[in-house]
Amino acid sequence: MAKQGFRVMDSDLQLIEPRTLWQDYLDPKFRGRITTVPDTQGQMRAALQALA
Repeated sequence: MAKQGFRVMDSDLQLIEPRTLWQDYLDPKFRGRITTVPDTQGQMRAALQALA
């Protein structure tokens, strides 16, 4: 809806990455280091093991 001819867009857009983001787009040489862990709400999330 426009007010006084101005179009308004919320600048606090919330983006949620796809659940398979890391599995799909991470460089193949690192994909074997991805594990899934539950977050505080019980949803499974991807976690990348750090380099030692």
